[in-house]
Amino acid sequence: MNSAEAKAHVEQELNSEDLERVVITEVLEKPYGWVCFYQSARYMETGEESAQLAGNGPVVLMRETLQIHYLGSANHPDDELADFERRLGLTSSTC
Repeated sequence: MNSAEAKAHVEQELNSEDLERVVITEVLEKPYGWVCFYQSARYMETGEESAQLAGNGPVVLMRETLQIHYLGSANHPDDELADFERRLGLTSSTC
């Protein structure tokens, strides 16, 4: 799987429920998988601030298992990711 396929996989998962449609806005490739950031499609298309999502932390797609982990949004995304990597004993370097 490459970054584009990972993006499509996570986007499909995020849009599998009857909620506001979202789009992946950024993908970071890591040795263990991909970190995806997302936002409401309506906000990305219109810039309408009321359409902006709140509480949407990054999503991690694991390379080997395709398991998805939803990270929190209480802290800066870098801190949430560092905590996730620390808890799972993962390396934080990029590919």
